[in-house]
Amino acid sequence: MHVDMLVQKLFVFVLQVVTLYSLSRILFVWVLQAVATRGRAGGWLVNLCRLPGNLIHEVGHAIGYRLSGYRVKSIVSCMHDERGRGRCVPGEAWSPIALPWVATATASVFPLVFGTVVLWGWANALGISLDTSASHDEGALLYFWDTVRDTLLGLDVHSWRTWAFLYLAFSIGAELAPSDADLRRGLFPLLLLAGLVAVAGLWFGTNHPETAAWSFLYRAIVGALTWLSPLLTFGIMTTGLVAVVTVIPAMALRGLRRLLDV
Repeated sequence: MHVDMLVQKLFVFVLQVVTLYSLSRILFVWVLQAVATRGRAGGWLVNLCRLPGNLIHEVGHAIGYRLSGYRVKSIVSCMHDERGRGRCVPGEAWSPIALPWVATATASVFPLVFGTVVLWGWANALGISLDTSASHDEGALLYFWDTVRDTLLGLDVHSWRTWAFLYLAFSIGAELAPSDADLRRGLFPLLLLAGLVAVAGLWFGTNHPETAAWSFLYRAIVGALTWLSPLLTFGIMTTGLVAVVTVIPAMALRGLRRLLDV
């Protein structure tokens, strides 16, 4: 029974991660790059939009490295990176049990978690709340749409808090997803780490459900998922809200630039 529940929770979690990653990439690749110019790193407007979210992204990498037993040499924002990407450079291990591949896996995905935490804190600091009155019974897609729509209709367009929230939500949301470089470095270690945990969980849960090892592993995984799932749901709703606001103007801008060849 516990194994079935764990598999269901893991499936929902993976679906949430994929959805949040996809929304973030839409904001970055489709919306943000619509205002890019031939200037350095896409121009000043792109950098202005990216800077807060990019710093949070790189700090997320740094936290991932620190939690995995490694020091951090430097953090460079997109404004000061000649490639316009931003970077976090790990240092020497501070923990005697630090494993490089675990650190790489953790650091590659931690911006997704840390950025969503910051997004949640920013929304609460500004008094912005999602309208969650929609019914879950109508299905995930309709629940998502109803929540985003009702939240948008409830925003006070005359308040600076609304615009501050939308700006930071766009900047952070566009930088939540691991970059292509992050995925190249961290995807295999991440899949390996996830595979080891999954195999251990299935083996203990199926063959030795009475052991303390299985009890500890089950509580640890379920506890982490219980904490992460609502956070990811908030991230999905927030980035989805920003995407609804920005995708159509970005499409129009792309069409205009293509027409004018600029």
